Amino acid sequence: MTIEDFIDHNLTGYLFSDLDTMANFELLEGRKYGGVNYPMLMTILAGIELLGALVNPRGSVKKINNKKVIEGDAHFVHFWQRYLSEDNLKYKGLNNLFYHLLRNGIAHTFIAKHNIYVYKSSPHHLSYEITKPELVVGCKEFAKDLKTTYEKRIVPILSVKNEKNPDIISRGRMQSNLDDLLDFYEEESRLEFSNLPPSKNHLEPHWYSDTRSSLPSLSNVKSEELQITTPSGIKYP
Repeated sequence: MTIEDFIDHNLTGYLFSDLDTMANFELLEGRKYGGVNYPMLMTILAGIELLGALVNPRGSVKKINNKKVIEGDAHFVHFWQRYLSEDNLKYKGLNNLFYHLLRNGIAHTFIAKHNIYVYKSSPHHLSYEITKPELVVGCKEFAKDLKTTYEKRIVPILSVKNEKNPDIISRGRMQSNLDDLLDFYEEESRLEFSNLPPSKNHLEPHWYSDTRSSLPSLSNVKSEELQITTPSGIKYP
């Protein structure tokens, strides 16, 4: 998959479209809960980690003790410090707090850790107190800032061709980082599926035609480019 297809499908497409949908979602009348603040915030934080992986000059996947690993925290910090907080000084120095108290808290237990107040929108976004620990997060404001940085700083990188300086991010580096990331996920997926017991419920041919997929556009994918393997070894289409 080219980096352009990935960005068009997964970032401009799903990630930012999902953020727009959640930003415009109104709490149902009579409901106190269900404003999708946490899902919106988690999508933003995941997007920061993904973007960091794509533009990290050290690559998206590392080998530690001969084992491939993705250091998500390093990617998160890289994008936050090198891009987001350079464009928005109000984010400067907040990366560790957001990663450990918000990203980890919501991802693992659906709880923002203590003293964080998450709103769909707030004029006090990123206002905080130290003596009486409190931080306000406005999801709409956060999403807008991320998209602005993405369009201003990341999209133009696609036009940087054949840059030989490894410290300057180019389209080639983004493509290489994406390839390594997808290869890592493919290996991980194959390993986990190989450990499953045989399935009695096989997927029917073309079951994916009406489902959301990580592939760019299934309706335009040639049959030889798309092969789905069931536990029995039958390949579709």
